[in-house]
Amino acid sequence: DVNGNLGLYDSTLDVSTANYGINVAGDWINNGNLVARGGTVTLDAGAGIAQTMSGNTVFNNLTKTVTTASALFLDYRARQNMSGALTLRGVARTCSVYEVPRQGAHRTCSWMEMRGAR
Repeated sequence: DVNGNLGLYDSTLDVSTANYGINVAGDWINNGNLVARGGTVTLDAGAGIAQTMSGNTVFNNLTKTVTTASALFLDYRARQNMSGALTLRGVARTCSVYEVPRQGAHRTCSWMEMRGAR
């Protein structure tokens, strides 16, 4: 459980064959390597706290669920890939989905608004 930013700088984070989960309350900064195996990364910032993901990462499962309006910013120069499930759940309000690419992995997106360059 990381109660702030998680930064990988020229390093490797391996969830091991036990497939440990990683909870991050701050930003995800990847300038290294995540060995995701069967693990889940959960972005669990507090109410109304925005989180940013930067750097190229291949996740197994990536999850973010909020109970109050929050933002998740993705670095447009980087790629975030999921080999397992992508689960993004927001608060009940107007839902506008602009683009959610799907290439074989399961994804669940509810009550969210996505914007960005295409």
